[in-house]
Amino acid sequence: MNLKLREARKARCWSQAEVAEKAQVDVQTYARWEKGKQQPHPHNQHLLCKAFNMSAEQLGLREYPNPVQIPLQIPSRQLLTPPTEATDSTFYTWIRALLLTQQQYGWTFDELCFMTGQEMRKLHTMTQQQSGKDKSRRDAVKEILSFLVGLPIAVTGLTTIGNLAAFPAEEMLPLYITSIPACWRLFFEGELSEVERVLGSYLANLTMLVQRDSKHQQVAASLASQAHQLNALLVLQREDFGSSLAQAKQALQYGQLAGDPNLQASSAIRQVDTLFHRNTLLQHNTFLRHKNYLQILGVLQEAEQYINAISPLLRGRIFSELGVAYANVGRQKEAERYIGLAYDTYPDHPEDDPGFLYTHTNHYILYIDDMLARLSLNQPKDAWQAIMKASAFVPNVISPRRMELLDYCVIGSIALDDLDSSCAYFKELALSGIQLGSELHNGEVQTIYQQLYSKWPHEKRIQELAELLTV
Repeated sequence: MNLKLREARKARCWSQAEVAEKAQVDVQTYARWEKGKQQPHPHNQHLLCKAFNMSAEQLGLREYPNPVQIPLQIPSRQLLTPPTEATDSTFYTWIRALLLTQQQYGWTFDELCFMTGQEMRKLHTMTQQQSGKDKSRRDAVKEILSFLVGLPIAVTGLTTIGNLAAFPAEEMLPLYITSIPACWRLFFEGELSEVERVLGSYLANLTMLVQRDSKHQQVAASLASQAHQLNALLVLQREDFGSSLAQAKQALQYGQLAGDPNLQASSAIRQVDTLFHRNTLLQHNTFLRHKNYLQILGVLQEAEQYINAISPLLRGRIFSELGVAYANVGRQKEAERYIGLAYDTYPDHPEDDPGFLYTHTNHYILYIDDMLARLSLNQPKDAWQAIMKASAFVPNVISPRRMELLDYCVIGSIALDDLDSSCAYFKELALSGIQLGSELHNGEVQTIYQQLYSKWPHEKRIQELAELLTV
């Protein structure tokens, strides 16, 4: 029994339900904390301490160690030498956290993820602040991320999948806890080939770890769900919609095995991503587009069952996606309601949310979903304002997210009858697509050009842009 936590609650005359709401969990979860049967996730513990204005120690909770304060020890297995160019202390703090993880300081899975999240957020903040201006620094960040991505294979010296049997799960899983978030970062940095190079091995190895009947099965299932979600995005870039949906559904199954509502909700979001992009190829088939949006709506309505058990960031994401789906099936009242709920729910600092590491959801997604809903509701000026807000969250470097933003800048400009902006954005979009090498985005460039041509069929500048489609 955690008497300190219970007494702190009673001293404030709060019910368990009230405290559970402040900590963003259900009342049953909070009750287990008071009974001493479970420790809160670091994110929820932070909210709990903030609500009570007390330290973790004062509330009878475990203090999470700071990796910088723990002496660094050399692991028994030889690690790759980190890139010598990455001299920033942030990078070495990250490596220190990784080595400590490998040494297994008795941390729980949540604590390991928390430590990983801390260091990933430092890298994220650093690159966001630079806004693409310091190329050498961005290259150093990518280099260290590539180093982390290669660790599960390099450390174990795997050459065939069968060799995995020689390594216990408790030695393997911490490597994936650090490498999978690095893969997500590299994907959104536009390094698709780097991620594709390792992800197949990750999936095969994690599947074997999941199949082992051990106390680590749920941890392995959680990591496998994250890897399958990433693979759903990766194969989507090749316009392989069937495989993308299959990966998202496999991620859902692993999320269920892990008992993690956040992973189940984010897996549903991956299905929605795939169905949405498939819809872009049906630009002139109103019947099929409407049918697909009904399918999207069905997936999201099913995901609503998790709404009270998932983190605020994922809750806001589900709400904003529902807003887009309702707008596209002509239900304006519901669309505006869910977009409003999304704005009310999104946390001020998405990068601190547990779901950020495997979704990279931030306010960019909120504003883009708002824009999509407004376009469907024939509100082009409001849609454009949302696009401009979204653009503040995307660095000016070629990446899948930058390509997506440019897509919407062209579509928004067309809706505003702005020929000059439409041409300028389309030119940047087409040239960026060539460099990114994504079949998905190159296919969408073709579709968007058809929209331009339909809008201004006799405009010479539009006809000249067609040359960019053959580069």
